Amino acid sequence: MLATLLGNVSLVKPLQPRKASSAMLVTLFGNVSSVKPLQPSNADSQMLINMFGNVSLVKPLQSLKAQASTTLTQLGNVSSVKPLQPWKAPSPMIVTLSGNVSSVKPEQPQKAPFPMLVTLSGNVSLVKLLQPWKASLSIFFNFFGMTISSNLSQPLNASLQISSTRSSIS
Repeated sequence: MLATLLGNVSLVKPLQPRKASSAMLVTLFGNVSSVKPLQPSNADSQMLINMFGNVSLVKPLQSLKAQASTTLTQLGNVSSVKPLQPWKAPSPMIVTLSGNVSSVKPEQPQKAPFPMLVTLSGNVSLVKLLQPWKASLSIFFNFFGMTISSNLSQPLNASLQISSTRSSIS
């Protein structure tokens, strides 16, 4: 898919293997998905530009092996439940302008060297039960801070957690 202007709306996608060289290049209004039990992606470039983010209600498993899973999203991502999302990309998210909103993320292991480089409006997370970070640089720029309501266990192994933030972290 090279360009979609109004995004994708999907109710149920039980299995969607992607083996294209470029899965999605441009989507302006994001994706809305109710249930995606399994979506393996083998594309070289998962999503390059996403203007208005993704809305997902349930994603039990989404293994990403792309070289760059999300390069640019301006209005962030909204996810209700992501029980497991292993990322093996060297750079899972490079730029997000309005941040990410997540209700529940029980486990999100990240093995990328740079999990998030730039976020302009920060991250809002309600519950993060476990999020081990093994990156050398966890968050490089965060302009509008982070809000975390409950953070039960978050071991950080990064040498530099937050490099630059313009607003406070609450």
